[in-house]
Amino acid sequence: MTGLAFDRAAAFKAATALYDFYANDHSRWTQGAVARDAEGRELAGRPLTDAASWCIAGAAEVTGVSKEEWDAFAASAHELRGEPVVAWVDAPGRTFDEVAELLEEVAASTAPECICDFPTGCGGTEHVQCSGCGGDLCVCAACGGYGEMDCPGCDDCPRDDDDSSDEDQS
Repeated sequence: MTGLAFDRAAAFKAATALYDFYANDHSRWTQGAVARDAEGRELAGRPLTDAASWCIAGAAEVTGVSKEEWDAFAASAHELRGEPVVAWVDAPGRTFDEVAELLEEVAASTAPECICDFPTGCGGTEHVQCSGCGGDLCVCAACGGYGEMDCPGCDDCPRDDDDSSDEDQS
């Protein structure tokens, strides 16, 4: 299935929030119920905050993922797996490792080129100095930060800026 329209930034935000939520404690994950208590019983009418484990939709709610972010994440996951995300996650035999892999795939396929507001130019250093994303995603647009070319500096950089949609149109 291809061509589903969704907000990539929203999908990325949801996927990373869910991954972070589960990453520290895999026992937080469950399936077949929105949430379960410490004994594994489905929560019935109790607040989700009383739970010890959550399905992917329940985790989205307790982590503050917005409806827009959830919808975008669900559309991206559907595109990757070919079925609705909750049905895929709740399939008998599905493992946490498979769910974590899906979260990683959604994040990777929707990740922005840079999650901070620093410039794309590198000032001739081949790396954009950045504190917003830790520098992991900020690299020279021309050489990719790998130094595979002699970096001529941003003024003479061969990258194609003519298609930039955020140029000042005064």
